[in-house]
Amino acid sequence: MAIKFKYSMESILQYRQYTEDEKKMQLAKFTMELNKEKQGLVDLQNSIESAVEQKLSKVKYNVSDEIMFVGHMESFERKLVKQRATVVEAERKVERARKELEEATKDRKIMESLGEKEFNRFVADLDAKEAKELDDMVTTRFNRA
Repeated sequence: MAIKFKYSMESILQYRQYTEDEKKMQLAKFTMELNKEKQGLVDLQNSIESAVEQKLSKVKYNVSDEIMFVGHMESFERKLVKQRATVVEAERKVERARKELEEATKDRKIMESLGEKEFNRFVADLDAKEAKELDDMVTTRFNRA
């Protein structure tokens, strides 16, 4: 008769694995958002460069063009400040998610380690029982002879 090992905290280990997987997905989501926001910042900077190049390439330039250009630059600057703040916030979210993932991974590894220790105790107990049974069998045979 084979005795099967069952980890007493298997459900907790499964929950910790599930939590770790959720944290991985959350980190991936926040990383994608950060990349999107960084790309938005690059696009905005490219738009500013394009507007400056367009201004410099104009041969005929008047005061109303200058007023419009200054207005556009002020608008671009406000958008740039806002986008930089958005990127910083996205970086904070990514860092927070990374720390949560590290913690979840650590918790899962602790449970796995406890499971391995419990399995090793199970094997040692099983070996001890088998050795005792063998000793009893040998003793019984010896006493009969």
